[in-house]
Amino acid sequence: MPEETRETASSGVPYPPQAIRAFVGPGDFVGIGNAWRDFFVESAGLAPGFRVLDVGSGIGRIAIPLTEVMGLEGSYEGLEIKQTAVDWCKNNISSRYPNFRFSHLDVLNQCYNPEGKFAAAEYPFPFGAGEFDLVILTSVFTHMFPADMEHYLQEIGRVLKPGGKCVITFYLLNEYSRERIADGTSKRLFKHPINEVCATSKPDDPEQFIAFDEAYVRRLYEGCRLRIDEIQYGGWSGREPAARRQDVILAHRTS
Repeated sequence: MPEETRETASSGVPYPPQAIRAFVGPGDFVGIGNAWRDFFVESAGLAPGFRVLDVGSGIGRIAIPLTEVMGLEGSYEGLEIKQTAVDWCKNNISSRYPNFRFSHLDVLNQCYNPEGKFAAAEYPFPFGAGEFDLVILTSVFTHMFPADMEHYLQEIGRVLKPGGKCVITFYLLNEYSRERIADGTSKRLFKHPINEVCATSKPDDPEQFIAFDEAYVRRLYEGCRLRIDEIQYGGWSGREPAARRQDVILAHRTS
């Protein structure tokens, strides 16, 4: 067995080989996952008995450290657009923690799943109303068009319990970030409008990076029975210091 595959979390789950960690983006795979785990515990109240939904669960960067908190209590459902990532997580995480389940989210995305079976704007999450204490989406809405994102937010509001939390990352367009884009100091230049509420930095492949108008996002949250508790702005727009690259919205479902 290659040396790199022997690295494991304290729960006994192996981390994926270095060669496939880049699937979820650059940076310290283990450190980023652990930082998210701590955020969910401290800011979203994550506890062992929680039911967690992770949309865009990737190669287990979040799931692996959550096994250290949840163990065999509660449950975790991961939905992921890449079948190979689902297979790896089933083989390496679910085999040890059967309460951690992973399913293929076979939706169309020109960047990540061009042969997808379902339109994201029409895909119902395969769960009942009010099932989850915590819903997570990291680097998902940063690759989706408005109609798709609107539908997913409606589904999040549906599957969350009253009082349940959701943690979602965005690139948010507001006065500060627009100024940094205009003067070229932003690390991601969203200079190509898709419509009046969003823009891309890659006009030839827009779903690579999509930013949304913050006021528009706030209105959507209100319409989906999601009340924003906190926004932590990320470093993508040049803000320093910033704990994360993307903007993070922590919200809860109202009754």
